[in-house]
Amino acid sequence: MIEYDNRKFFRLLLTFRGSVVMQLLPRSLFFAALAGVFSYLYVNRHMSWSVDTAPWAIVGLALGLLLVFRTNTSYERYWEGRKLWGGIIVGSRKLGMDTMSYINSDSPDSDALKMKIISYAMAVPFLMKHHLRDSRDLSEVENNIETADRIRLRGAINPPITLLTMIQKFLYQFHLRGAIAPPHLSIIDRNIMELLSSFTSCERIKNTPLPLAYVLHLKRTLSIFCATLPLALVPKFGWWTPAIVFFVAYAFLGIEEIGVEIEDPFGDDPNDLPVDRLADDIRAELQSVSELNEPEELLDRV
Repeated sequence: MIEYDNRKFFRLLLTFRGSVVMQLLPRSLFFAALAGVFSYLYVNRHMSWSVDTAPWAIVGLALGLLLVFRTNTSYERYWEGRKLWGGIIVGSRKLGMDTMSYINSDSPDSDALKMKIISYAMAVPFLMKHHLRDSRDLSEVENNIETADRIRLRGAINPPITLLTMIQKFLYQFHLRGAIAPPHLSIIDRNIMELLSSFTSCERIKNTPLPLAYVLHLKRTLSIFCATLPLALVPKFGWWTPAIVFFVAYAFLGIEEIGVEIEDPFGDDPNDLPVDRLADDIRAELQSVSELNEPEELLDRV
């Protein structure tokens, strides 16, 4: 995701990074060139026609409504994805806080197990990010996960779910050692369930594209509209028609392309959600939580 200042009007007006100009330029030029052919035939009197512009006005209005629905649908997916990653942030923070607060250090190796849970919790958002991008890259979490568990994750169908299962098993080990009371185990387990719920909803967005029939109909109608628009414009505007068609194609195709750009918000395109930064922030916050002193040491300072 690109950071920008919405108050910098002229800077935003002239920038190409993050825009869809490069995707639109070939298509807009194609329709402008087609309009140039119509203009040549009409102006040089190779062909002559006179048509009513009402059909294009009616279809243009319908297309505008379809494009608004298309963009709104994509933005709803984008915004819901951001809210779900907010749930992942909350679940990760609570998992770290509750692990450090509710698990005592009286039983053997409890401190080491706590650090292991925190370390594995740091890796969860990265595995979620890569899974949503159809990647199995574990390079970002090599320092957080033990070698044997990394091997298991590479062979897992769904690595984030496998890692959350490992964390649950560690918590159950605490419970068996008496290092965590049943009510506290239930509280921590709810944090894992929140992570699981948010991630599953992200998968729903990722794996549920817009219906193909709707996408095809919109693209075909847009193409037919832009290709035949010169028939209505040439008798009135002549050689200006290619420029007008270029602008209309740029406007209509641009709205549709923006919807395509943001409908899958978990990728690494300039307009996707900043999941890389969010995962890094979660790791830094959990690292900070893991460095807190034990409650007994804090009480000694009071």
